[in-house]
Amino acid sequence: MGWVVLLSLLMRSVATGWSLVLLRRVRDWRMSFPTLVLALMTASLALRALSPTPDGSASGALSPRDVVDLVVSVAALVGVPMLARMIAVRRQVIDELEQSEARMRQVLDLVPHMIFAKDWNARFLLANKALADAYGRSVEDLMGTPQEEFQLSREELEHFLADDRAVMTSGKPKFIPEEPFTDQGGRVRILETTKIPFTASGTTDRAMLGVAVDITERKRAEDRLQLTLRELDHRVKNILALVQAVAEQSAATTDSVESFVRDFRARIKAMARMHDALRSKHWEGVDLRDLVELAVTPYRRDGDRIRSDGPEVIIPAEQVQALGMALHELAANAAKYGAGSDRGGRVEVRWTTESRDDGTLLRILWQEQGGPVVARPARRGLGLSLIEDGVRYELAGDARVRFDPDGVCAEMTISLGNVSKAPERTPAVP
Repeated sequence: MGWVVLLSLLMRSVATGWSLVLLRRVRDWRMSFPTLVLALMTASLALRALSPTPDGSASGALSPRDVVDLVVSVAALVGVPMLARMIAVRRQVIDELEQSEARMRQVLDLVPHMIFAKDWNARFLLANKALADAYGRSVEDLMGTPQEEFQLSREELEHFLADDRAVMTSGKPKFIPEEPFTDQGGRVRILETTKIPFTASGTTDRAMLGVAVDITERKRAEDRLQLTLRELDHRVKNILALVQAVAEQSAATTDSVESFVRDFRARIKAMARMHDALRSKHWEGVDLRDLVELAVTPYRRDGDRIRSDGPEVIIPAEQVQALGMALHELAANAAKYGAGSDRGGRVEVRWTTESRDDGTLLRILWQEQGGPVVARPARRGLGLSLIEDGVRYELAGDARVRFDPDGVCAEMTISLGNVSKAPERTPAVP
Protein backbone atom coordinates (compact mmCIF):
# COMPACT_ATOMS: atom_id res chain seq x y z
CA MET A 1 0.00 0.00 0.00
CA GLY A 2 1.53 3.32 -1.07
CA TRP A 3 1.70 6.25 1.25
CA VAL A 4 -0.69 8.24 -1.00
CA VAL A 5 -3.37 5.56 -0.78
CA LEU A 6 -2.85 5.27 2.95
CA LEU A 7 -3.13 9.03 3.40
CA SER A 8 -6.22 9.20 1.18
CA LEU A 9 -7.82 6.32 3.08
CA LEU A 10 -7.09 8.02 6.40
CA MET A 11 -8.58 11.33 5.29
CA ARG A 12 -11.66 9.66 3.86
CA SER A 13 -12.17 7.63 7.02
CA VAL A 14 -11.95 10.76 9.17
CA ALA A 15 -14.37 12.60 6.84
CA THR A 16 -16.78 9.66 6.94
CA GLY A 17 -16.62 9.54 10.73
CA TRP A 18 -17.33 13.28 10.99
CA SER A 19 -20.17 12.91 8.54
CA LEU A 20 -21.73 10.14 10.65
CA VAL A 21 -21.38 12.21 13.81
CA LEU A 22 -22.87 15.23 12.06
CA LEU A 23 -25.77 13.14 10.71
CA ARG A 24 -26.55 11.93 14.24
CA ARG A 25 -26.42 15.45 15.70
CA VAL A 26 -28.37 17.41 13.14
CA ARG A 27 -30.73 14.57 12.15
CA ASP A 28 -31.11 16.13 8.74
CA TRP A 29 -31.95 13.68 5.94
CA ARG A 30 -29.95 15.75 3.48
CA MET A 31 -26.76 14.59 5.24
CA SER A 32 -27.62 10.94 4.53
CA PHE A 33 -26.60 11.02 0.87
CA PRO A 34 -23.13 12.57 1.26
CA THR A 35 -22.46 10.29 4.24
CA LEU A 36 -23.39 7.23 2.18
CA VAL A 37 -21.22 8.40 -0.75
CA LEU A 38 -18.25 9.00 1.55
CA ALA A 39 -18.69 5.59 3.13
CA LEU A 40 -18.78 3.89 -0.28
CA MET A 41 -15.75 5.83 -1.52
CA THR A 42 -13.81 4.95 1.63
CA ALA A 43 -14.72 1.28 1.31
CA SER A 44 -13.73 1.30 -2.36
CA LEU A 45 -10.37 2.86 -1.56
CA ALA A 46 -9.78 0.36 1.24
CA LEU A 47 -10.45 -2.55 -1.12
CA ARG A 48 -8.13 -1.06 -3.70
CA ALA A 49 -5.39 -0.56 -1.12
CA LEU A 50 -5.64 -4.19 -0.02
CA SER A 51 -5.63 -5.52 -3.58
CA PRO A 52 -2.16 -6.50 -5.04
CA THR A 53 -0.73 -4.67 -8.00
CA PRO A 54 -0.69 -6.49 -11.39
CA ASP A 55 2.91 -7.59 -10.92
CA GLY A 56 2.05 -9.10 -7.51
CA SER A 57 3.74 -6.48 -5.35
CA ALA A 58 2.60 -3.25 -3.79
CA SER A 59 3.43 -0.35 -5.98
CA GLY A 60 4.87 2.86 -4.59
CA ALA A 61 4.58 4.85 -7.79
CA LEU A 62 2.28 7.92 -7.79
CA SER A 63 -0.25 7.29 -10.51
CA PRO A 64 -2.91 9.70 -11.84
CA ARG A 65 -5.51 7.73 -9.99
CA ASP A 66 -3.59 8.25 -6.75
CA VAL A 67 -3.61 11.99 -7.39
CA VAL A 68 -7.37 11.95 -7.96
CA ASP A 69 -7.95 9.93 -4.79
CA LEU A 70 -5.76 12.33 -2.84
CA VAL A 71 -7.60 15.38 -4.14
CA VAL A 72 -11.00 13.80 -3.45
CA SER A 73 -9.95 12.82 0.06
CA VAL A 74 -8.69 16.34 0.84
CA ALA A 75 -11.93 17.77 -0.52
CA ALA A 76 -13.94 15.39 1.65
CA LEU A 77 -11.86 16.19 4.74
CA VAL A 78 -12.28 19.95 4.19
CA GLY A 79 -15.83 19.84 2.81
CA VAL A 80 -17.43 17.93 5.68
CA PRO A 81 -16.56 20.57 8.35
CA MET A 82 -17.68 23.32 5.97
CA LEU A 83 -20.94 21.48 5.37
CA ALA A 84 -21.28 20.97 9.10
CA ARG A 85 -20.79 24.70 9.64
CA MET A 86 -23.37 25.58 6.98
CA ILE A 87 -25.90 23.15 8.46
CA ALA A 88 -25.24 24.44 11.97
CA VAL A 89 -25.77 28.05 10.86
CA ARG A 90 -28.90 27.09 8.98
CA ARG A 91 -30.22 25.16 11.98
CA GLN A 92 -29.52 28.15 14.22
CA VAL A 93 -31.38 30.46 11.84
CA ILE A 94 -34.30 28.03 11.70
CA ASP A 95 -34.38 27.69 15.48
CA GLU A 96 -34.30 31.45 15.95
CA LEU A 97 -37.05 31.86 13.37
CA GLU A 98 -39.18 29.20 15.08
CA GLN A 99 -38.60 30.85 18.46
CA SER A 100 -39.50 34.22 17.01
CA GLU A 101 -42.68 32.78 15.49
CA ALA A 102 -43.53 31.09 18.79
CA ARG A 103 -43.08 34.39 20.66
CA MET A 104 -45.18 36.20 18.08
CA ARG A 105 -47.85 33.48 18.38
CA GLN A 106 -47.87 33.88 22.17
CA VAL A 107 -48.26 37.64 21.83
CA LEU A 108 -51.04 37.29 19.25
CA ASP A 109 -52.88 34.73 21.37
CA LEU A 110 -52.65 36.94 24.45
CA VAL A 111 -54.35 39.81 22.64
CA PRO A 112 -58.11 39.67 23.39
CA HIS A 113 -58.97 41.18 20.01
CA MET A 114 -59.32 39.24 16.77
CA ILE A 115 -56.20 39.51 14.60
CA PHE A 116 -56.21 38.04 11.10
CA ALA A 117 -54.76 38.25 7.60
CA LYS A 118 -56.50 37.03 4.44
CA ASP A 119 -55.65 36.79 0.76
CA TRP A 120 -57.83 37.71 -2.21
CA ASN A 121 -59.69 34.39 -1.94
CA ALA A 122 -60.45 34.98 1.75
CA ARG A 123 -58.03 32.27 2.89
CA PHE A 124 -56.63 32.92 6.35
CA LEU A 125 -52.90 33.63 6.26
CA LEU A 126 -52.83 34.62 9.92
CA ALA A 127 -55.22 34.08 12.81
CA ASN A 128 -54.97 34.34 16.58
CA LYS A 129 -56.71 32.46 19.37
CA ALA A 130 -59.43 35.09 19.88
CA LEU A 131 -60.57 34.67 16.27
CA ALA A 132 -60.30 30.87 16.44
CA ASP A 133 -62.37 30.81 19.64
CA ALA A 134 -65.06 32.92 17.98
CA TYR A 135 -65.33 30.31 15.23
CA GLY A 136 -65.12 27.43 17.70
CA ARG A 137 -62.02 26.05 15.95
CA SER A 138 -58.27 25.92 16.48
CA VAL A 139 -55.82 28.30 14.85
CA GLU A 140 -54.49 25.41 12.76
CA ASP A 141 -57.99 24.75 11.39
CA LEU A 142 -58.27 28.35 10.17
CA MET A 143 -54.86 28.67 8.54
CA GLY A 144 -55.09 28.34 4.76
CA THR A 145 -58.86 27.77 4.86
CA PRO A 146 -61.39 30.11 3.17
CA GLN A 147 -63.55 32.12 5.58
CA GLU A 148 -66.73 30.88 3.94
CA GLU A 149 -66.22 27.47 5.56
CA PHE A 150 -66.61 28.99 9.03
CA GLN A 151 -68.86 32.04 8.68
CA LEU A 152 -72.47 31.26 9.60
CA SER A 153 -74.06 34.33 8.00
CA ARG A 154 -73.76 34.59 4.22
CA GLU A 155 -74.71 38.29 4.36
CA GLU A 156 -71.91 39.01 6.83
CA LEU A 157 -69.44 37.02 4.71
CA GLU A 158 -70.23 39.05 1.59
CA HIS A 159 -69.83 42.26 3.58
CA PHE A 160 -66.45 41.13 4.96
CA LEU A 161 -65.17 40.09 1.52
CA ALA A 162 -66.25 43.38 -0.07
CA ASP A 163 -64.33 45.36 2.56
CA ASP A 164 -61.27 43.08 2.27
CA ARG A 165 -61.04 43.44 -1.49
CA ALA A 166 -61.66 47.19 -1.34
CA VAL A 167 -58.63 47.52 0.94
CA MET A 168 -56.48 45.25 -1.25
CA THR A 169 -57.53 47.05 -4.45
CA SER A 170 -57.15 50.62 -3.20
CA GLY A 171 -54.07 49.97 -1.08
CA LYS A 172 -55.58 52.19 1.63
CA PRO A 173 -56.62 51.25 5.18
CA LYS A 174 -60.28 51.14 6.14
CA PHE A 175 -61.94 51.64 9.53
CA ILE A 176 -65.36 50.07 10.17
CA PRO A 177 -66.82 51.50 13.43
CA GLU A 178 -69.57 48.90 13.75
CA GLU A 179 -70.29 45.63 11.97
CA PRO A 180 -72.18 42.50 13.08
CA PHE A 181 -70.40 39.18 13.45
CA THR A 182 -72.17 35.90 14.20
CA ASP A 183 -69.92 33.55 16.15
CA GLN A 184 -70.05 29.76 16.19
CA GLY A 185 -72.58 29.80 19.04
CA GLY A 186 -75.01 31.90 17.01
CA ARG A 187 -74.45 35.00 19.17
CA VAL A 188 -74.29 38.25 17.21
CA ARG A 189 -71.36 40.42 18.27
CA ILE A 190 -70.62 44.01 17.32
CA LEU A 191 -67.07 44.55 16.04
CA GLU A 192 -64.97 47.65 15.52
CA THR A 193 -62.58 46.68 12.73
CA THR A 194 -59.48 48.19 11.13
CA LYS A 195 -58.09 46.71 7.89
CA ILE A 196 -54.85 47.61 6.08
CA PRO A 197 -53.09 46.36 2.90
CA PHE A 198 -50.64 43.54 3.58
CA THR A 199 -48.06 41.58 1.59
CA ALA A 200 -47.23 38.09 2.82
CA SER A 201 -43.56 37.17 3.11
CA GLY A 202 -42.13 35.51 0.00
CA THR A 203 -44.99 36.49 -2.30
CA THR A 204 -46.29 39.47 -4.24
CA ASP A 205 -49.94 38.47 -3.94
CA ARG A 206 -52.29 41.05 -2.46
CA ALA A 207 -53.50 40.42 1.05
CA MET A 208 -55.16 42.23 3.94
CA LEU A 209 -54.29 42.47 7.66
CA GLY A 210 -57.05 43.28 10.15
CA VAL A 211 -57.81 43.79 13.83
CA ALA A 212 -61.39 43.47 15.13
CA VAL A 213 -62.34 44.67 18.61
CA ASP A 214 -65.47 43.21 20.22
CA ILE A 215 -67.50 46.23 21.39
CA THR A 216 -70.72 44.32 22.10
CA GLU A 217 -70.74 45.07 25.83
CA ARG A 218 -69.77 48.68 25.22
CA LYS A 219 -72.66 49.09 22.78
CA ARG A 220 -75.05 47.51 25.25
CA ALA A 221 -73.81 49.84 27.97
CA GLU A 222 -74.27 52.83 25.68
CA ASP A 223 -77.76 51.67 24.75
CA ARG A 224 -78.65 51.13 28.41
CA LEU A 225 -77.32 54.60 29.24
CA GLN A 226 -79.38 56.20 26.49
CA LEU A 227 -82.44 54.26 27.61
CA THR A 228 -81.83 55.33 31.21
CA LEU A 229 -81.45 58.97 30.19
CA ARG A 230 -84.68 58.87 28.19
CA GLU A 231 -86.46 57.11 31.05
CA LEU A 232 -85.07 59.62 33.55
CA ASP A 233 -86.20 62.53 31.38
CA HIS A 234 -89.66 60.98 31.12
CA ARG A 235 -89.88 60.35 34.87
CA VAL A 236 -88.66 63.82 35.81
CA LYS A 237 -91.33 65.36 33.62
CA ASN A 238 -93.99 63.10 35.15
CA ILE A 239 -92.84 63.89 38.68
CA LEU A 240 -92.85 67.63 38.01
CA ALA A 241 -96.35 67.35 36.54
CA LEU A 242 -97.46 65.35 39.57
CA VAL A 243 -95.93 67.88 41.98
CA GLN A 244 -97.71 70.69 40.17
CA ALA A 245 -101.02 68.83 40.28
CA VAL A 246 -100.59 67.99 43.97
CA ALA A 247 -99.77 71.61 44.77
CA GLU A 248 -102.78 72.94 42.85
CA GLN A 249 -105.21 70.38 44.27
CA SER A 250 -103.87 70.74 47.79
CA ALA A 251 -104.31 74.50 47.61
CA ALA A 252 -107.83 74.13 46.18
CA THR A 253 -109.05 71.77 48.92
CA THR A 254 -107.27 73.15 52.01
CA ASP A 255 -108.79 75.36 54.70
CA SER A 256 -105.61 77.12 55.83
CA VAL A 257 -102.03 77.76 54.89
CA GLU A 258 -100.82 75.52 57.72
CA SER A 259 -102.96 72.63 56.50
CA PHE A 260 -101.75 73.13 52.94
CA VAL A 261 -98.08 73.14 53.98
CA ARG A 262 -98.55 70.04 56.16
CA ASP A 263 -100.38 68.01 53.54
CA PHE A 264 -98.20 69.17 50.65
CA ARG A 265 -95.00 68.40 52.57
CA ALA A 266 -96.27 64.93 53.50
CA ARG A 267 -97.09 64.16 49.87
CA ILE A 268 -93.74 65.40 48.59
CA LYS A 269 -91.97 63.25 51.19
CA ALA A 270 -94.03 60.27 50.07
CA MET A 271 -93.00 60.87 46.47
CA ALA A 272 -89.37 61.13 47.61
CA ARG A 273 -89.62 57.79 49.41
CA MET A 274 -90.99 56.10 46.29
CA HIS A 275 -88.21 57.67 44.24
CA ASP A 276 -85.54 56.41 46.67
CA ALA A 277 -87.04 52.93 46.56
CA LEU A 278 -86.88 52.90 42.77
CA ARG A 279 -83.31 54.19 42.75
CA SER A 280 -82.20 51.52 45.23
CA LYS A 281 -83.65 48.87 42.88
CA HIS A 282 -81.93 50.39 39.82
CA TRP A 283 -85.29 51.53 38.40
CA GLU A 284 -86.35 47.94 37.83
CA GLY A 285 -89.42 47.88 40.08
CA VAL A 286 -90.28 47.61 43.79
CA ASP A 287 -91.69 44.71 45.79
CA LEU A 288 -95.32 45.45 46.75
CA ARG A 289 -94.63 44.50 50.38
CA ASP A 290 -91.87 47.13 50.52
CA LEU A 291 -94.13 49.67 48.83
CA VAL A 292 -96.87 49.13 51.44
CA GLU A 293 -94.30 49.48 54.23
CA LEU A 294 -93.02 52.75 52.76
CA ALA A 295 -96.56 54.13 52.69
CA VAL A 296 -97.58 53.18 56.25
CA THR A 297 -94.25 53.63 58.10
CA PRO A 298 -94.65 57.41 58.76
CA TYR A 299 -98.03 56.71 60.35
CA ARG A 300 -97.24 53.45 62.16
CA ARG A 301 -97.62 53.76 65.94
CA ASP A 302 -98.03 50.18 67.14
CA GLY A 303 -96.36 47.44 65.16
CA ASP A 304 -99.34 45.06 65.18
CA ARG A 305 -102.02 47.53 64.17
CA ILE A 306 -101.08 47.55 60.48
CA ARG A 307 -100.66 44.16 58.85
CA SER A 308 -99.93 43.20 55.28
CA ASP A 309 -100.21 39.82 53.61
CA GLY A 310 -99.87 38.53 50.07
CA PRO A 311 -97.52 36.85 47.59
CA GLU A 312 -94.31 38.46 46.40
CA VAL A 313 -95.11 40.82 43.55
CA ILE A 314 -92.83 43.27 41.76
CA ILE A 315 -94.53 46.53 40.82
CA PRO A 316 -93.05 47.81 37.53
CA ALA A 317 -91.07 51.04 37.80
CA GLU A 318 -93.58 53.06 35.77
CA GLN A 319 -96.39 52.11 38.18
CA VAL A 320 -94.61 52.62 41.51
CA GLN A 321 -95.27 56.35 41.97
CA ALA A 322 -99.02 56.23 41.28
CA LEU A 323 -99.66 53.13 43.40
CA GLY A 324 -97.36 54.40 46.15
CA MET A 325 -99.22 57.72 46.33
CA ALA A 326 -102.58 55.91 46.51
CA LEU A 327 -101.33 53.81 49.44
CA HIS A 328 -99.88 56.91 51.07
CA GLU A 329 -103.24 58.72 50.91
CA LEU A 330 -104.99 55.73 52.46
CA ALA A 331 -102.41 55.59 55.26
CA ALA A 332 -102.58 59.35 55.87
CA ASN A 333 -106.38 59.33 55.97
CA ALA A 334 -106.34 56.37 58.38
CA ALA A 335 -103.90 58.18 60.67
CA LYS A 336 -106.01 61.35 60.72
CA TYR A 337 -109.59 60.12 60.70
CA GLY A 338 -109.69 56.34 60.49
CA ALA A 339 -108.42 53.23 62.24
CA GLY A 340 -104.95 54.68 62.75
CA SER A 341 -106.30 57.46 64.95
CA ASP A 342 -107.79 55.12 67.55
CA ARG A 343 -105.95 52.69 69.83
CA GLY A 344 -108.40 49.93 69.02
CA GLY A 345 -108.19 50.40 65.29
CA ARG A 346 -106.52 47.99 62.90
CA VAL A 347 -105.55 48.13 59.25
CA GLU A 348 -105.15 45.09 57.05
CA VAL A 349 -103.65 45.23 53.57
CA ARG A 350 -104.08 42.06 51.55
CA TRP A 351 -103.44 41.32 47.90
CA THR A 352 -103.78 38.46 45.46
CA THR A 353 -102.63 37.84 41.90
CA GLU A 354 -104.31 36.17 38.97
CA SER A 355 -102.46 35.07 35.84
CA ARG A 356 -104.07 35.97 32.54
CA ASP A 357 -103.10 35.78 28.89
CA ASP A 358 -102.18 39.48 28.82
CA GLY A 359 -100.21 39.38 32.09
CA THR A 360 -100.94 39.39 35.80
CA LEU A 361 -103.95 40.97 37.48
CA LEU A 362 -103.22 42.37 40.94
CA ARG A 363 -106.04 42.92 43.46
CA ILE A 364 -105.32 44.96 46.60
CA LEU A 365 -107.73 45.26 49.53
CA TRP A 366 -107.28 47.99 52.18
CA GLN A 367 -109.53 47.28 55.15
CA GLU A 368 -109.84 49.39 58.32
CA GLN A 369 -111.62 48.11 61.44
CA GLY A 370 -112.08 49.13 65.05
CA GLY A 371 -111.63 52.83 64.50
CA PRO A 372 -114.05 55.76 64.81
CA VAL A 373 -117.31 55.70 62.96
CA VAL A 374 -116.62 56.71 59.38
CA ALA A 375 -118.78 58.98 57.26
CA ARG A 376 -118.29 59.92 53.65
CA PRO A 377 -116.74 63.42 53.38
CA ALA A 378 -118.93 66.25 52.16
CA ARG A 379 -116.60 67.00 49.28
CA ARG A 380 -114.22 64.93 47.20
CA GLY A 381 -110.72 65.89 48.30
CA LEU A 382 -107.31 65.46 46.71
CA GLY A 383 -106.62 62.24 48.62
CA LEU A 384 -109.61 60.47 47.10
CA SER A 385 -108.68 61.82 43.66
CA LEU A 386 -105.13 60.50 43.98
CA ILE A 387 -106.50 57.07 44.87
CA GLU A 388 -109.34 56.61 42.41
CA ASP A 389 -108.22 58.80 39.51
CA GLY A 390 -104.56 57.87 39.91
CA VAL A 391 -105.29 54.15 39.67
CA ARG A 392 -107.77 54.63 36.86
CA TYR A 393 -105.72 56.96 34.63
CA GLU A 394 -102.11 56.35 35.63
CA LEU A 395 -102.36 52.57 36.12
CA ALA A 396 -105.22 51.79 33.72
CA GLY A 397 -106.90 49.97 36.60
CA ASP A 398 -109.88 50.44 38.84
CA ALA A 399 -110.14 51.72 42.43
CA ARG A 400 -113.15 52.08 44.68
CA VAL A 401 -113.13 53.59 48.16
CA ARG A 402 -116.06 52.85 50.48
CA PHE A 403 -116.65 54.76 53.68
CA ASP A 404 -118.32 51.99 55.65
CA PRO A 405 -119.35 52.86 59.22
CA ASP A 406 -116.90 50.34 60.71
CA GLY A 407 -113.96 51.56 58.61
CA VAL A 408 -112.72 52.65 55.21
CA CYS A 409 -112.43 49.88 52.63
CA ALA A 410 -110.52 50.40 49.37
CA GLU A 411 -110.33 47.88 46.53
CA MET A 412 -107.79 48.38 43.74
CA THR A 413 -107.39 46.24 40.63
CA ILE A 414 -104.27 46.76 38.53
CA SER A 415 -102.89 44.97 35.47
CA LEU A 416 -99.15 44.42 35.74
CA GLY A 417 -98.68 43.32 32.13
CA ASN A 418 -95.95 40.70 31.83
CA VAL A 419 -94.16 41.86 34.98
CA SER A 420 -95.63 39.97 37.88
CA LYS A 421 -94.23 37.69 40.48
CA ALA A 422 -90.81 38.40 41.88
CA PRO A 423 -88.07 35.85 41.38
CA GLU A 424 -87.40 33.50 44.26
CA ARG A 425 -85.06 35.02 46.79
CA THR A 426 -81.87 33.12 47.42
CA PRO A 427 -80.54 33.03 50.96
CA ALA A 428 -77.68 35.37 51.71
CA VAL A 429 -74.27 33.77 51.83
CA PRO A 430 -72.59 34.44 55.18
